Amino acid sequence: MKSRIDVDINGRGDYTSIGEALNVISLEHTEPVTIFVHEGIYREKLAVNRPYTTIMEDGADKTVLTYGDYARMLMPDNKRGTFRTQTLLVYIRDFKALAELCQDRVPGVQAWSSYQNRRLG
Repeated sequence: MKSRIDVDINGRGDYTSIGEALNVISLEHTEPVTIFVHEGIYREKLAVNRPYTTIMEDGADKTVLTYGDYARMLMPDNKRGTFRTQTLLVYIRDFKALAELCQDRVPGVQAWSSYQNRRLG
């Protein structure tokens, strides 16, 4: 496994989506992996369950992760609620995101949630 994975929505990296990069990381890996997300708007809803993973970006003004769910939106299970709207859900220990990747900053939207996280570094 590479220690750095580049994501570029324009195809100049290893992958074009953050989700693709996360999926190639083994659930059992024990070495740190950094996903570097290059400039662009990434419309993805992510659940992170890969340990020892860091997500870095080109800068809050250049790299945006967004999805668009909101509290009053009817979800597939016919329920609503802010706790379902996160763009980035982290439910693993030893994960780190650097800078402000999630940009869902509107009323009724939860940009990210974290469960069982232990700060790295």
